[in-house]
Amino acid sequence: MTETIEVLMKYMIWIILLVVAANIIVYLLRRLKAKAKGVEGEALVSIILKKLPADQYIPIHNVMLPTSKGTTQIDHVGVPKHGIFVIETKNYAGWIMGSENGDKWTQSIYGSRKQFMNPIHQNFGHIKTLQTLLPQVPEDAFFSIVCFPGDSKIKVNASHTPVVYYSQLEKIIRSHTDEKIATDDLEKITQAIQNANVDSHENRKKHIENINTEKQEKADQVKAGICPRCGGKLVLRHGKYGDFYGCENFPKCRYTSKI
Repeated sequence: MTETIEVLMKYMIWIILLVVAANIIVYLLRRLKAKAKGVEGEALVSIILKKLPADQYIPIHNVMLPTSKGTTQIDHVGVPKHGIFVIETKNYAGWIMGSENGDKWTQSIYGSRKQFMNPIHQNFGHIKTLQTLLPQVPEDAFFSIVCFPGDSKIKVNASHTPVVYYSQLEKIIRSHTDEKIATDDLEKITQAIQNANVDSHENRKKHIENINTEKQEKADQVKAGICPRCGGKLVLRHGKYGDFYGCENFPKCRYTSKI
């Protein structure tokens, strides 16, 4: 009887170990799949940008620039004479819902929901960093674009920043026809961005650590009823789609947070 129990215990231990191993493998495969999709999305955007005339549109990819808080990472920067296009790519499938001023957007897929940082706000920070780096470029020469893959369904209320599919990116860029930058300055601007680029494996690791720290600090501020954008007080408001918290300094500050 004792031997039988010992054998059963051994089998149970092996079964538990196999289940744990299977879960780890599934988790790693999901991570690899997500990473592969991200790389595929960025590669696709790179190919799209290469379709533009090489003598007029200069693309720069994977740009990491120093900031007062650490670094900011930009997926793609296009430098044509029609302006500087700052492109943020998000490789999320499913329904993408959010607003231009909301702090977070929502991905809804297969019955589950996941929140992520508003990419319009992210790109605003990218542009501010580029404007500091390139003071000779007028403010109205910077354009923000947010891109999602074709297997997503964009349900975003945004009037000032284009939120489009990858396939629409070329058309959006080509729609800008006014000359904002002198042709002779294109190479200087491109060189300035490339010289300031500190992208490396080590800096990417530090960048992610800084992002996680910043997220926690922001969450603590919101929990304390403080606007993480301007330091104002968060007040309860009633909107078309339910209650939410908004900054008391509206409309100067348009920060919002869901309850």
